[in-house]
This record gives sequence, structure tokens and C-alpha cells, in this order.
Amino acid sequence: MNAHHKRDLRLLGSLAVVTLSLSFALALSGAASSLARPAAVPTGAAPFLSQSAETKDTGAPSPSARAEDVSGPHGSADIAPTDMNVVKYFDSGKAEAGKQFIYRINFTNQGNAPASDVIVTDTLPAGVTFVSVPYCSISPTLSGDQLVWYVGRVTQGNSGSLYAQVQVTDTAQVGSVLTNVVRVSTSDVDIDPTDDVYTLTTTVTTTVAPGWDMKVTQSLSGAAIPGQEAQYYIRYDNLGSLTATNVIITDLLPISVTYVSHSALGFSTVVTGSMVVLTRSEVVGDSGGGISITVRVTDTAPVGAVITNVTQISTGDLDVNLTNNVYTLTTSIVTATRDLYVYKSVVGGSPQAGSPITYEIYFYNQGNYTATNVVLTDTLPASATFMAWSGYADSTITPTVVDNQVVWNLGQVAGGGSGFIYPAVIVTDTAPAGARLVNQASISTDDAETNYGDNTSVITMTVVPYGGPDAGAYTFKDNTQLGGPSFDWLDATDGGFKSYVAGKDRFDGPISIGFNFYLYGNTFTQTYLSTNGLMTFGR
Repeated sequence: MNAHHKRDLRLLGSLAVVTLSLSFALALSGAASSLARPAAVPTGAAPFLSQSAETKDTGAPSPSARAEDVSGPHGSADIAPTDMNVVKYFDSGKAEAGKQFIYRINFTNQGNAPASDVIVTDTLPAGVTFVSVPYCSISPTLSGDQLVWYVGRVTQGNSGSLYAQVQVTDTAQVGSVLTNVVRVSTSDVDIDPTDDVYTLTTTVTTTVAPGWDMKVTQSLSGAAIPGQEAQYYIRYDNLGSLTATNVIITDLLPISVTYVSHSALGFSTVVTGSMVVLTRSEVVGDSGGGISITVRVTDTAPVGAVITNVTQISTGDLDVNLTNNVYTLTTSIVTATRDLYVYKSVVGGSPQAGSPITYEIYFYNQGNYTATNVVLTDTLPASATFMAWSGYADSTITPTVVDNQVVWNLGQVAGGGSGFIYPAVIVTDTAPAGARLVNQASISTDDAETNYGDNTSVITMTVVPYGGPDAGAYTFKDNTQLGGPSFDWLDATDGGFKSYVAGKDRFDGPISIGFNFYLYGNTFTQTYLSTNGLMTFGR
């Protein structure tokens, strides 16, 4: 054997083994392996094994899409387009130093297909601090000056409103401009991204003179469904600087609804037929509040009919602006609908024998009414074992596990309600490379649904061998695999060969390897050696 001994050295950092011709010998245990370089190596490709997967998209993905998801793009030229739009308004309050006001964000899907993974990001101005998100059923995350709402799926023609209450800093100068940028995004193809960003500018003002200015607005929580309850929300404000006295709010309910109850802190209330009159002795300047009135839509209310609710506010003082004292809200009567939707994806792990995988199951009631006795069933692959789960807010739910099925009894899911479940499984040690891991999530209710086509989501993954391919398209084989390298062991313990490195936990190098070695878009000509049997291209 000549001085250049052919040896199989393990590259621990990249999970690969390379056959090199080197002018030294090391006693290394384990199987010999060889690394196959792909035809084209992407520069900077990460040296880790990636999952091989195929998905059947039964609808839109969950609103928390991650880079590891095995699902691909959800929009293409041959499907109906989505078109998200966002607009922002100054809703109520005062843009004055030290005062609070409320922004309102409206988003709409103007396209002809559902929009998936809808996210609304609101970048607040530098001159304000965040206070709260009133009226919002979705809680945002706050990161620095950004509020991020994970809205989820928005079907075609549907819209929603989000609110953000802020306080102007005490040092804000009169005349300075507060610039707020709101953005909406979807994982689907948006045919018109020009209306995905909206910029609202608000000028910091000051109260010119003392006065009274009462304002009222109204919204409806829930759908107007025959025989069902809905809730009107009335917002009142005294935009003036002086205390308003003898404040009266009159709400004239539609003829197709009947009064059920109300909540109005600080008000005295008289209900006469369809008229609700609320009185309060005073509302201090630059303040306001909310009132809720629960009604029941009559059983005979015709679907499609428009109901009108008129709210008016007055004060015994001189109101300097009467244009905002009356608010009219129109709503259409609709049929109760339930439409459960489920989507499954992978959020972590690798389809390798003995490896863990974490799935994400997103469920959503796209209808306008509560679905009862909702059951979510996750049918696991034959070569996987259920380990644990997390996610859904109701932690009291205990799933039932029978063979390869995990069943959650979710109970009721309100119209527009949604949730996440994260089941964790482990691939069996004996799962052969190439085996298909077919996982199916399904959701059902005892109630009738308008669409059963989105009640099932299937994801298929292929078990990959321990030797890749990885994200850079590299594969490797050891000497126990067909086509692997021969195992040529040379025992160096007798002192017949000298290592470049001596001592305990020591490195030596750089050492020239005598040729160019190409790995993940980089060219290496030198290496480092460790007394622990580690060979690297960087110390």
C-alpha cells in the first residue's frame, strides 16, 4: 500500500460520508459511506435532510403557514382568482396629545375564490402607543409597532373589520402627521396586489374651544337568521371637551326582531315595543362607552329581506355637530348555514424511520351558525404511532385513540369559529424507505352542511432513506447498502501510521487535501482534523 491511503472519513456536520485520498491514517469505527453530489448544487443550500411529501389540497391551508409545510403554492392561472383589499379609517376618539382614538380596518375578498392564510399587519405610527383591540373576536400578536392578525380563510365576497385603540404621546406636536400602514396578504395568488396596502395619515390636532359633540355608531354581531338571536353593539362618544348632561340614546329596532335583553352600564333603560330608550345623567368630555342589545329575529322573517336599525343620541347641552348624532344600520336576513372545513399540513419533523413528525390540523366553521356535536378524526399512517397533541383552546378535551385513529369530540363550533390541533407521531423504526405515509383528517357535525367537499384533508409523505436526499439534493450510502463503498479498515492503533493530531480534544489544520472538493455550492481544498475522529472544513 502506498503512502496515500484511501480512507472513508465521516463528515458529522453534514450527515454525509466522503471517500477521500489523504496522506494520513485515522482509526475510525463504523460503516463506510459515500456522498453523491447532485448535478447542480444551490449556493448556500442548508445541509439537512428534507422531507419528501405530496399533498392533496382539499381547500385552503391553515392561517399559520410555515416554511416547513409540505403544501405547495395554492394559486395558479387555471383556477378562480382571489383579490384581497384592505382599507383603514379613523373610527372614533381624538388625535390629540395624550388622548386616545380608535382605528378601524376593513378587509374584503373581492375575488371569485376563497383566500387562504389571510394575515392583516398594521404598522402603527411612531407617535402613538398601543392600548387595546376593542370589538375584535381575533386577538393579534404585537411585535414592536406591528399588530398582526391571523385571520385565516376568507371566502369570496366576504369581509371583516378589525379595530386598534391607540394613545397619542403626550409630546406629540399639533400639526404633526401620524402615518399608519396596513397590509393584507394571502398565500394564494392575488390578482390585484395594488389594493393590499393602505396608508392612512392623521393630523394631530387640539381642541379649539370647549364644547359638546355627541357621536353614535352601531354594528351587528352575528348573522340575522330567522328564529335566532343576534346582538347589536352601540358605541357612543362625547368628542367635546365639556361634560354632556341629560344624555339620551334611542334605538329603534327593526320590525322583524324582538327585544331580548341589553347591557348598558350607567344607563337607565325603558323598552316600549321596538323602541329602546337609554338615559344617563352625564358623559364627561372626551370619553365614551358601549351598549349591547340582544334581539331575536322572528321565525317568519323572509330570507333576503333588509332590516333597518336606527340609533340616535342627544344631550341637553348645545351639540356643536349634529351630523354624527344618528346612525342607520341595514342588515339582510339570511339562512342559517354550517360548513365545516379541515386542512392538514406538516409543521415539523422528517419522514424517516424512527423520526418524529408534528402535523397541524386547522378546522373552521365557514357557515354563519353554530355546528353541534363536531367530531374531528385523524387517521394516522400505518407506519406511525400517536404520541401526544396540543393546540385547541379547550384543553379539557381528551381524544380517543383506537388503533390508528385519534378522535376529538369538539362539541360546538360557532359560525366563523376555528381552531388548531397539533398531533405528534413517530415513524416506526421498521418503516422501509419509499413507504407512503398517508394521513387523513376529517371533520363532521350532526347538523346539515352546505358543502361536504371540504370535510376531509389528506396528506401523503414518502419515507426517505437515512442517506437523503437533503435540501441540497445530496444523497449518501454506507457500505451496507447496494451500491455503497467498500469498507477498507486500517488499524492505526499499533503506531504504524502517524496522525496529524495529538493530545486530548485537539484540532489540527488546515491540511491540504490535494484536490478541489465541492459541497453545497462551496469549493474546499483544506480540512481540519480532531483527535475525536472528526473531520471538518471549518474549525
